[in-house]
Amino acid sequence: MSEGDLFGYVASFLVFTTFYMKRMIPLRLTAIASNVAFISYAWLEHLTPILILHGALLPLNLYRLVELRRRVAEVLRTSSPRPPESIRAASCLTARL
Repeated sequence: MSEGDLFGYVASFLVFTTFYMKRMIPLRLTAIASNVAFISYAWLEHLTPILILHGALLPLNLYRLVELRRRVAEVLRTSSPRPPESIRAASCLTARL
């Protein structure tokens, strides 16, 4: 088995595992690893169509991962419990003392 074949099998396994994932962030991370493995495979075996496809999918998966992490952070920020206005005002007064 050549080095290129090894990358091809690893990449195929990673794609297969993405179909079992239920959470988006691990799925995107696995897809990114798959893209890198397929790019390596295509480069070593001179498979231009696969190189072009995964060369285009890699930045797309990276963009979607960043977008998803921003959304998660926004949801966490907006859903965090905030003290009522009266408590915040009281804490401002005590901070001045």
